[in-house]
Amino acid sequence: NNLKFFKLPEKRDVHEGFYFSAKNLRKYVRRHVSKSTEKILCIGHSRGGALAEEINRYFVKYMEENSYTISFGAPKLGGEEYLRESQDLKLNVDRYEFPRDIITKLPPFPGYYKYGNIHKLPQPWYFDFPIFKHIHLNYQKGIKNIRR
Repeated sequence: NNLKFFKLPEKRDVHEGFYFSAKNLRKYVRRHVSKSTEKILCIGHSRGGALAEEINRYFVKYMEENSYTISFGAPKLGGEEYLRESQDLKLNVDRYEFPRDIITKLPPFPGYYKYGNIHKLPQPWYFDFPIFKHIHLNYQKGIKNIRR
C-alpha cells in the first residue's frame, strides 16, 4: 500500500494506499472508541504515522471524537483539499521528524502536503556517514512543501 501513492479525489485528495489501510483498521478501532469517553491518542511511526493521522481525521469528522495524533517520521498524506479539510477540522497533529529522513519527504511529487505542528529532532549520529549524504543534500536550506 505504500506504493499506491495516487490520490483519491472522491476521498478528500488523500494517498490511496494510506486511505484504504486506515479504512481497514477503523472497523477494529471503532469498537473500542465507541466505549470510551476519554480523549483518543493516535500514535504511529512511518507508515503507521500516516495511518494514525488518517484515523484521527476520521474520528473528528465522522464520530465527533476528541482525538490527537503524534507521528514519528511519517510521510505526506494528502493534497490541497485534504490539507484544507484538516485545517477546517482543526485536527491536533504533532509530527516529529529528523531533517534528513527520506520518509518524511515521500511521496516526492508536488501536491502532497503535511499538516500539523512539525518538530525537528536532532540528527542521529549515523546520518553523518557518507552513505547517507545523498539522502538530502540541501536540508539546511529549509524544508519545502510544508504547510501548517
